[in-house]
Order: sequence, then C-alpha cells, then structure tokens
Amino acid sequence: MADEQAFWWLEEEHVRMRWNKWWTIGTAAIVLAGAFGGYRWWSGKETKPLQAALQTTQVRKGNLEVKISGTGNIETANRETLSASSSGKIAAVKAKAGDKVKKGQVLATFEQSDNSSNTETQIRSKQLDVKKKELDLETMQTQYKEASDDDQRAQLLISIQKQQLDIETTKEDIKTLQEDESDSLDPITAPIDGTLATFNIKVGDTIGGQGGSSGSSSLGEVVDYDHLQMVVGVDELDIDKVKLNQKADVLVEAVPDQTFTGKVTSIAQEGTASNGVSTFDVTVSLDDVGSLKAGMSAEASILTQSKENALYLPIEAVQSFGGRYFVMVPDSTATVSTGGNAAGSGFRRQGQTGAAEGAASRSGQTGNAQGGTGTQSSGNFQGRGNYSGAAGQGTGQSGTFRQNRQFGAGTAQSGVRRVSIEVGIHNEDYIEVVSGLTEGEAVVVPTTAGSSTSTQNRNGAVGIPGLGIGGAGGFGGGGGFTGSGGFQRSGNGGNRTTRTQGGGGG
Repeated sequence: MADEQAFWWLEEEHVRMRWNKWWTIGTAAIVLAGAFGGYRWWSGKETKPLQAALQTTQVRKGNLEVKISGTGNIETANRETLSASSSGKIAAVKAKAGDKVKKGQVLATFEQSDNSSNTETQIRSKQLDVKKKELDLETMQTQYKEASDDDQRAQLLISIQKQQLDIETTKEDIKTLQEDESDSLDPITAPIDGTLATFNIKVGDTIGGQGGSSGSSSLGEVVDYDHLQMVVGVDELDIDKVKLNQKADVLVEAVPDQTFTGKVTSIAQEGTASNGVSTFDVTVSLDDVGSLKAGMSAEASILTQSKENALYLPIEAVQSFGGRYFVMVPDSTATVSTGGNAAGSGFRRQGQTGAAEGAASRSGQTGNAQGGTGTQSSGNFQGRGNYSGAAGQGTGQSGTFRQNRQFGAGTAQSGVRRVSIEVGIHNEDYIEVVSGLTEGEAVVVPTTAGSSTSTQNRNGAVGIPGLGIGGAGGFGGGGGFTGSGGFQRSGNGGNRTTRTQGGGGG
C-alpha cells in the first residue's frame, strides 16, 4: 500500500513538473515573441527611410550683387553753434527759432557806443559831401563845354580834375570809417545755411566775445536738415571691401514703402573694439532726404561688388572640399545606394552583429561597414572616400543606437553625379558659377533624408540622399564654405550691426 501511494505521488509529481516545464517554455516563448515583434515594429518604423525625391534648381543668368548691410540712425550732416566776435548789448534781434537762414545772414546787432555814434555821423556827413561835390563837378563840366576862350577852358579843366580828386578822397574816408565801425561791433550772423534750431538771444542781453552771454551758455544752433546721413558700423572682416563713393540703398523703418539712395562719403581710420570684434564707422550720405527726419532708424546696404549677366546658383547647392567646389547634377546612369540599417545596430546581451550600408565612394557605389560583435557591440558607419558623408556613429548599448542617419541612409528616385565648378563672387543667397555649368542646367539642392520617426538634423549643409555626402560647415562636404566677407559673422558697433547680403536676379 505504501509502495502504491509512493508510485502515484511520484507520477503526479512527474506530471506537475512536465506542466511547469511547458508552462515556463510557453511563457518564455510568448515573452520572446512579444519582444521580437516589438523590436521588429520599432526597428522597422525607425529604419524605414523616407522616399526622398531629388530637389533641383536651375543655373540662372542675371545680375549678382554683394552688399554689406548695417543699421543705424538718420542724422544731420552739418550743424554749427552761433558765436559772437564782438562784445556788447544786443540792440536788435532779426530772427527767431525755427527760421530758415542763409550763411552770413544777420541774426542780431549790438547797441552803438559813443565812438560808434560819432563814426556813423562822420560817415553820413562825408556821404553828403560827396553828393555836393558830384553836383559841382557836373556844373564845371557843363561850363567847360560852353567856354569859348582857351584860357577859361584851361582853368575849368584844372578845377574839374581837382574836384574829381576830392570826391575820390572823400569816398576812401567813408570806406575807412565803415571798416572801423564794422571791426568794433560785428553783428551775429548765421555760420551755415540751415534752420535756426535754437536761438537764445533777446534784446538787451549782454553778449561777451566768442559766444559768451550773460543770459545763456549757448547763443543758438543752426542745423542743416536738407542734408542727412547715417553712420554704419562695419565689421573688421568687411571694412576692406568698402570704398568711398560706393552706392548704398537705405531702408527706413518709418517709411517702409520707399527706398532711399546714398553713397559712402567717409570711412573711419580707427575702429572700435567690443567683445573681441572691431568695427569701423562708415558714413553714408543720402541723395534725397524726402520726408526723412533726423533720429529715424534705418538700414543701409552698401554695394561692394556686382556682376552683370553672371551665371549663379543658390548658395546651398554648392559644396566645397579641400579648396575645390562642386555640385551634384541628376544622372539616370549613376548608381545610387539605398541605405539599410545605418549606424551601428547592436545588441549588448545578444551579441548580434550590427550592419550598415551607405555610399562610400564618389561614384555612388554601395559600401558596407561591419559593426562589432560581443557583449557590447559597436556599430560604426561612415561614408568614407574623398567626400565623407559623416554618417552616424554610435555604440549599441541596451538596444540599438543610431545617430545622424540622414547623412548615410536614404533612397533617391534617380541618380546623381558630381561636377566640379569654378566659383566667383557670392552673397548670402547666391554664388556665381564661373565655369563648369551652363545656363538652364539642373543642379541638385541637398536635402536631409531621415527616418520617419527620427529627428532630421542640419548642421551647415546637408547630404545628398543615399550618397553619404554632407558634413558640417557653411556648405558641407567636410569643408566649411564661409568665403571672404564672413556672411555668418556680424559685428557690433554701438547700436549698429553689419552683415553681408545681396541678391541675384534676371
């Protein structure tokens, strides 16, 4: 009996162990299937490349301009303070604030001193004497014409000559007296043409020499509002491109529907340093002030370079490497790689191998990079060759690690080929094509090609989908295209800033 019970107990234990075994296996299978399915779903979603069509532009012909732009305020070109060279009490005021005046116009006069009064009396007396002598001279000349005796004619001729000499002498005396009177009490006059902006002179004020006054510290100021200018602070990297008499367009915030013109009339010889950057004041004089007023905010664009009938492209379509420049043009015969799982796909626990595909050569042929295997696999993908695609690099830890896939993965709808070009002048938007392309030729504009869930990152220029061409810098391709003039740099000169800009147009 005891043996039978032991047998049945062992049999039940055996069945229970078998059920536990299958239950454990089933549970593990379900967990693994779920994990695998989740990974496939996530991996497929993450690595599914966007179908990116090639975006192209055409080589155009037109006028290309390079401008240096800066901001500042409209200001007057000329203003002068009033001054008095004489001392004394103001006798009369002949203008008021707000009046338009001409250079040399009398604005105020002084009271005459006793000596001045005597001088003025002498002047009037001598002026009357001149008139009397001139009348006597006319009488003598008439008598001379009517005289019939030669002796009488001779005496009259002597008298006429003496009278003429007396008249000239008296006139010289009058001139001397007037000069003496003027030297002693010069009136206050306008130093320039303009508007009498301020005028602090009243009748009875005592004025000291050289602008001194008992009633005010300043006699007044004449401002020329008909000639306006603005001063722009130009960055030290751009100042060598600015020359006298260069044309400039001026946009004024308060008058948005009108463009004013001007030219460079002054360039500072010394710069002002701020935060490690020096700026130089450049004065732009306006041709026509119109309705402008001093103090308005404005932006001046100085034309430093221009080309007529130039071939040009959008600046983002050109890439540089090693001092050479190139573009990508559509070519249906070129081989284009289709990116797979890029940038190090590795499982730390599973020890699986990460694989990546991407274009590594200039011709667009497919290159493969093998990720490491082991407990901590490292997957590296980089589009090697003369033009590095800077594809994502990363180490797979606790799952899959992908980085910068947009430079190494993508599917292009058509092939492209690289064309070397020679470039000329450029601004922020366009660059001149000197040789290598013709008008109307299609050129690929680089676009980012990322997965449907990953963030597309653009640093400088971007890569051509499926070619692994890109990189950091102004244009990419492993080399920055900042060019001369530093259109990525801005200078600060007080409240003024500069930047290089321009446009192309046909």
